[in-house]
Amino acid sequence: MATVGRMKVSPNAPNTIPAFVEMSLDIRDLNDQKLDDLIESLKSDLESIAATTQTQIDLEPILQNKSALASPAIQMAIVQACQDLELSYLHLPSRAGHDAQEMAKLTDMGMIFVPSQNGLSHSELEYTSPEQCIQGANVLLHTLLKLDRQI
Repeated sequence: MATVGRMKVSPNAPNTIPAFVEMSLDIRDLNDQKLDDLIESLKSDLESIAATTQTQIDLEPILQNKSALASPAIQMAIVQACQDLELSYLHLPSRAGHDAQEMAKLTDMGMIFVPSQNGLSHSELEYTSPEQCIQGANVLLHTLLKLDRQI
C-alpha cells in the first residue's frame, strides 16, 4: 500500500506547470522483501522518468522500519474476547507503526482496531462513536485477562 500524504507544489496555480513538487510517500507491506523490491522498482522508474523528462527527481528516505507483526497467540485472544462479548470482528493486515512497533521490539504484541465511520482512518474526518470506543476497551480488557490466565 502506498499513500501520498502531503504535496507542496510551486507555483501552486491553475494552468501552470510546476517548477517544483515535494511530496511525502508512505509505502507499506507486511513483507520486508516485497517492500525493498517495491522501493527498488520505484527508484528505477523515477530514474527513467527523470531522464525522459529532463527533470531532477530526488528520493530521500525519512524513516524505514522493519515490519512488526502481531503475535498469533495475541490475535487469537482478541478473537476469543470478541466472541465472548458477541462482537463482530475481522482480521486486518497491518504493518504496525504506532506504539505497537516499539512494543514489538520488547515482546509479543497485537492490535485492536475499532470501526471508524465510513471506514475513514488517519483522517481529520475520522469518527468512532463512544459506544464503539467502549466496546474496543472491553475487548482490550478481556484480551488482557485471557492472556494473563495463559501465563
